Amino acid sequence: MLKLKALIFDMNGNMKVQEGEWSKADICSMHGLQPRDLRRMDSSFSEHLPAILVREKALLVNLLHVKALIRADMAILVELRGQDSYPPAFLEEMQRKISKPDGPFEFRVLETILTHVMITLREEQAQLLPPVEKLLEDLDKAITEDSLKELLAARRSLATFGQKVDALRVALANVLDQDEDLAALYLTDKAAGRPHAISDHMEAELMFEHYLNIADESASAVATLSSNVASTQAIINIILDSERNRLIIYELRATLATLGISCGAMVASLFGMNLQSGLETTPGVFWAVAGGCAGLAAVVFL
Repeated sequence: MLKLKALIFDMNGNMKVQEGEWSKADICSMHGLQPRDLRRMDSSFSEHLPAILVREKALLVNLLHVKALIRADMAILVELRGQDSYPPAFLEEMQRKISKPDGPFEFRVLETILTHVMITLREEQAQLLPPVEKLLEDLDKAITEDSLKELLAARRSLATFGQKVDALRVALANVLDQDEDLAALYLTDKAAGRPHAISDHMEAELMFEHYLNIADESASAVATLSSNVASTQAIINIILDSERNRLIIYELRATLATLGISCGAMVASLFGMNLQSGLETTPGVFWAVAGGCAGLAAVVFL
């Protein structure tokens, strides 16, 4: 059983809301679907697997947060349990678009959904990209621990958004590459007994190409910025490696200096013992020993 909220639009743009539980078998028999088709709608990962499925009597649309079933005489927007409600502006635009007899009913619904999805995508892009670009500019001036953490988070966000855009592009391209699916989009003509030939789908093809181009623009912008982030990270890694090597060399020199001084101190400690060696009264031994200790320390350090 599927527990969901259905927003049903008729051919005049009137909307009614139904809430309840429906079995998958009833939905499939009512709209000519297969159970595997519904899996794209109720899966917990469905938002990350966008798709437009063209069937004999209906279109199943799963793009980002929009889940819809479109027929020749009705459209159903589905809200699954736990899903956010659709924006009122989107629902109003859907009613306005449907009420205008401009083109097939299914095309008016599908175009409204695609427009809303692209607007949502652009809004998310506008929120995500400018802060990342500003972060890259700040990193050119100074590298701080906080900025590095922000850069890591930005790269993850870009990767997630890029995957979302790519998945959307694939969903659009899959329909655009299939002449049979493009011709089958004309549900109104099919219901009236005028099915389109496989090569007769100019309007549908142009519509999908338009929205695919918009998605391509977003994908290109994300890819360019992701490349800049990766280049910046590579440069930062080089700078940090250089600083780390400099510290290692400094530490090594300090260790050698300590070892040299310790060697000289060892000789001095031997001569400082209260033991008779016969050198105490020899003229010039002090300077020879002192010079030898200094030379030994220099040799070890160098």
